[in-house]
Amino acid sequence: MEDMEVAQHYLEEWAWGSTFDPESDWSLFQEHSTFSHKEFCEFILCVGDEGERDIELYQKQGFSELILDLCRSAKEKGYKYICFFGG
Repeated sequence: MEDMEVAQHYLEEWAWGSTFDPESDWSLFQEHSTFSHKEFCEFILCVGDEGERDIELYQKQGFSELILDLCRSAKEKGYKYICFFGG
């Protein structure tokens, strides 16, 4: 993954939100991620190159401040993508 410039961040179960809530980060990841592997709870969002536009879009889509802050941090560190994974 290094050659793809992908940051990785583990999210605790509580951070995903309810699977039944259409406005939870879990639901938003399923709908808006660049890549997803739901069976392993992995979701990738684009944050590089055009990342500021992407982060603004994620904000409009309703992602939590926790997710937005992690995206901004990954972008500041030069990553193009951030992979969220966890349980």
